[in-house]
Order: sequence, then C-alpha cells, then structure tokens
Amino acid sequence: FAPNLKDSRIVQKLQMVHFCLIMKDEVPYCKPADTNAVDSVVTPELCRRLPLTADTVIIHEHITRKINEGNTQKSASNPLIKLHIQMPSLVSDICAFKAANPPTTEADSGYLRFIRWYGLDTQHYSQETISALENLFITSEAVPCREQKPLFHAAKEAEKALAYLDNLSIRCLACELLTSAMPLLLEILQRRVDRLLHKLASSIATGKRSSNQSRWRLQMGTFERDLNLLSENIQSAIQKLQTISKLKPEEAVDLDSLRSTVMLIDSIAGLAELVEKNALKVDELENVFIHFAAAASRSAS
Repeated sequence: FAPNLKDSRIVQKLQMVHFCLIMKDEVPYCKPADTNAVDSVVTPELCRRLPLTADTVIIHEHITRKINEGNTQKSASNPLIKLHIQMPSLVSDICAFKAANPPTTEADSGYLRFIRWYGLDTQHYSQETISALENLFITSEAVPCREQKPLFHAAKEAEKALAYLDNLSIRCLACELLTSAMPLLLEILQRRVDRLLHKLASSIATGKRSSNQSRWRLQMGTFERDLNLLSENIQSAIQKLQTISKLKPEEAVDLDSLRSTVMLIDSIAGLAELVEKNALKVDELENVFIHFAAAASRSAS
C-alpha cells in the first residue's frame, strides 16, 4: 500500500493518504523478515518506516549531493550525516537490536553482528564514518522499539500529503497529469504495434506477401523508426512539462509547449486506437503506416 514511485506525484500523495488511513489503527512497529539472517542474532521488532514519495527522494538526493561536493565543514564534523539521510531509522534500529541482542561477552559489544545483520557494506564508507558508526552503536542505549518514539505518524503524514494536494496550482496539476499520461499511452501503443508487426512478419514468413517482401520489410523498419521518434519526442515533452511545473507563479508559461503536448497525447491516443482496429486487417496496414509517419513528423515539430 506504500506509494509507488513510478506513479505521478499526485497519485503518490493520494496513495500516501490511503496508506495512512490503513496504518492509523496499526501498531507503530513490526518484525522484519530475516533477509540478512546472521547466526546467534535475534531479529528485533523495528519501528515502522516513513514511506517515501518522489519529492522526498529528490530532497534526500539533493542533500546527499551537497554533502558529496567536497569536504564541507558539516560533513567533516559529523561523518554520519550521510548515513542518517540514507537511513533515518538507523539510531532506532541500533537501540532495538541491542535490546534484543545483549552483549555475549565483555569484549563483544554486538557491533559486528549488527553490521552483518543490517547489511551494511563498510567498504563503501570512509574510516571516519566507520569509526563514528561504531561509536554510535556503543553509546546508544538498548531500547525495545515498543518503548521508543514512533518514526511514522499516520495522521501527520496524511495532513502533509493533503496539504500538498491543496496547495497544488492548476499549472502543476496539468503538468503532472500530462506527464503521467504520456508514458502510459506510449506503453499501450508499443504493445499494439508489437502485435501488428508480429502479424506482418508472420504474413511475410508464410508467403502471403511474397510479391513485395522487400517493401514490407522496409516498411516495418520505418514503422519502428517512427515509434522510436515518438518515444524521443515524448521524453522531450516531459522535460518541458517538468520545467513549466517548476516556474514561479509570476513567471510566464509557454502555452505553445502545453498546446503541443496536448496535441501529442491526442495523436498517440488516436494512433493506439487506429493500430488496435487494424492490427488484424492486413489490407489496412498501408493506411496505418501513413498515419504513423505523419504523427511522428508532427511530434518532432
């Protein structure tokens, strides 16, 4: 039920609200599957994580990128800051792990067992980060997750998602919907074209089009080229929409870009319907090819 990052941000926010409604009556902790089973380690209950939406992921990536830009004072003074961004539940998980797995001997703090169980590859981190992580583990208290402060508050996260939707401008709404519609339509068109080309290839192979085999093979190649051109133009249109959605309210919108995008979507939808109707009518393929070439040409203008 968590948000699907492949969907548009509007859909993700609605999914977040749905997820929060489901989780509001659930306990704020759960026991994970033993994906990294380690000998002599008891898998603890962990606090439920906050599901991420695309805008949250972008913020995390931006912060991480800023940290990676040279040896900043902030990252130097706190070598764990990058780990905390990547794994916000790190401290909570350490406390829960220590509560479920007390030290076996005075020399064994449980740190190495935690690293293996948590699936951390220390080779990817600097020596300063590894030392800071070990110190964090040693100084953290053993606290079961049921006694910890929850990491995920369903009511608060639902309010944030609803606030995002409430404050969404008409321009951003239009860009989001158009951006999510184009890849979906292209996928539908691709599936239908594949069926059409498969039928045409079978027709050539069985000799039903033996008189003009070379022409039909050339036509198939042109058809695939036009589809690739449509795909490229869709990606270009999506980039334009993303730029428009980031404009400030007082900045002018390129209405021609919006208009051409709507026309491109209408063209793709029309092509998908045309291909579906004529995929089994080999005699109508010439008409399909002509419309397809024209649509690909218009999308490039």
